[in-house]
Amino acid sequence: MDIKRLENIMKLMTGYGVSELEISDSHQKIRLVKHSPGESAEVEVSTAPAAKIKKEKKPAEPHQIVTSPFVGTFYRAPGPGSDPFVEVGQQVKKGDVLCIIEAMKLMNEIEAESAGTVTEILVENGKPVEFDQTLIVLE
Repeated sequence: MDIKRLENIMKLMTGYGVSELEISDSHQKIRLVKHSPGESAEVEVSTAPAAKIKKEKKPAEPHQIVTSPFVGTFYRAPGPGSDPFVEVGQQVKKGDVLCIIEAMKLMNEIEAESAGTVTEILVENGKPVEFDQTLIVLE
């Protein structure tokens, strides 16, 4: 099974809230287990010659990952020609608007859940985003 197919399956698992999935056929068996943030993620692939892949995540760092709550379009500013809500290096307070996700013609403001400094903005303005995709990192 190729990596792209595994990534798509993992996105579906996240979207539907599934934490464990096992797929098998006559040639291979795949078991995916999703753990809480900061824990290790497991992917086991068994074939005629057995193989096991285990991906370890780094321990949780003291930062906030801002993810998309749904599929939509990412906007950094309230309108065309307006200044962005935030820039890298900017200090934000809890409740500050970080961006907008447009979904089904509704503009949804995404707010900071805690105070911090914007260290990364991972999506370009006007680009589509997936459910649970990382948008912004605060430290």
